[in-house]
Amino acid sequence: MAEDEQDNRAAKLDILGRQLTELNNRSRWYSTQLWTVPFTYLGVSAIILMGFLKEASEHLWIALIACGLIGVFVVWHLKGIQDGEKRAVNALMELEKQIGLPTAKYTRICESPLIAAVWVFTVLFFLLGVLLVRCQFC
Repeated sequence: MAEDEQDNRAAKLDILGRQLTELNNRSRWYSTQLWTVPFTYLGVSAIILMGFLKEASEHLWIALIACGLIGVFVVWHLKGIQDGEKRAVNALMELEKQIGLPTAKYTRICESPLIAAVWVFTVLFFLLGVLLVRCQFC
């Protein structure tokens, strides 16, 4: 009987350990996305806009407004990733309590400036696009 309890406890700890590993991997993946997505958006936007500037295209306003629109979706996506990261870390901390491990403190301020930068560029792209449209059709 005691042996069965010990086996059940060992099996439960093994399962909790696997969950801990999976939640740790998931939280790291979310953190990675919070860094790479803003830089990718800004880099791709720069490449697209430089292509239009290099050609001295009269359709630069379309590219600016498109980059601004994509920026809205990028911020929306980043907020979802941020929520997913919070859920993963909270579940990780809860699991650490169950196992009896000391829980780490969750502080996340690193990506807030990146999300703010995406917002700033999104608004800037929209404003510049609207300004170019007004200048072009006046």
